[in-house]
Amino acid sequence: LKAKQSSIQNKDLKIYNLRTTTQHLRVGQLKGNHFSIIVRNVSKHLKDDTEASLAERVFGAIENVKVKALHLFFTPEEGNDPVNKAKRHFIHTEDAKATLALMPEYKTRERLVLRALNRYGNSQEGCTRAWLSLPHYMRILYVHSYCSKIWNEATTFRLKTYDMHVVEGDLVTCDKLEQDLLSRNNQVHVVTAKDVESGNYTIYQVVLPMPGNSIQYPSNKLTSWYEEALVRDGLQGCRFRIPALQLNVPGCYRPLLARPRQLECRWWEGEEALCTKEPELPLETGDALSLSFSLNPSNYATVCLREIMKCHV
Repeated sequence: LKAKQSSIQNKDLKIYNLRTTTQHLRVGQLKGNHFSIIVRNVSKHLKDDTEASLAERVFGAIENVKVKALHLFFTPEEGNDPVNKAKRHFIHTEDAKATLALMPEYKTRERLVLRALNRYGNSQEGCTRAWLSLPHYMRILYVHSYCSKIWNEATTFRLKTYDMHVVEGDLVTCDKLEQDLLSRNNQVHVVTAKDVESGNYTIYQVVLPMPGNSIQYPSNKLTSWYEEALVRDGLQGCRFRIPALQLNVPGCYRPLLARPRQLECRWWEGEEALCTKEPELPLETGDALSLSFSLNPSNYATVCLREIMKCHV
């Protein structure tokens, strides 16, 4: 263990409490993260920008195994670096062997898929085998990305439609904050008209589901919204079990809103801001905002910053 700790710390990472246990760590078991951030060359807003209040992350998605899906996988970005050159070559020629020769060694996923396509061809069966050439944890990332995209769009629709009010048909959880709100095993309650009248729940207890086969959807306008979103993407009637890809997507619930904990901030003006400079960074003038806060799992510091600063970061 000491040798392993030493090898990790050589990569500029610090780890503590390294010890053997009887159980493996699983994705999502962390309690969250603490951030300390300095934002430089910023100015104070006279008014908040209300249009920047709805957080939305954009992810790519591959809906199923088709030649089109492989084209999405190899769609190049802007730039003329070796990776994008290789991707463009595949899009134009569908020549897996030639593309493999062009693809840099460090692009592990792309090379695994290209090897499989070169061996099995670009047919439906070849695409399936190419997809299965990726380890399971890599394959599931694309499905989770799509489900996260749907969740983000649903969150935007929910806030635009019902604002910060708890309404009839919402899903709420009574679980304590420190418990795993992302687990599909959490019991959710459908808000009734009586609950709304008595004010039994707050907006911070409202959750929205990530699509899957073991969740329930809200019983209000969000019901039809989820249905229409899945129809739009060709997933009407999808049970989120994909035997051909050895994938099972049970789904889960995420809180509609999250609050940062241990939030501290300080405004540095003029020369005072220079005192915050790290030695390896170039000298900069202007005001700076120093922030530190803790976030629960699946909460993003960039989104928190955007909500604080009311601008894109």
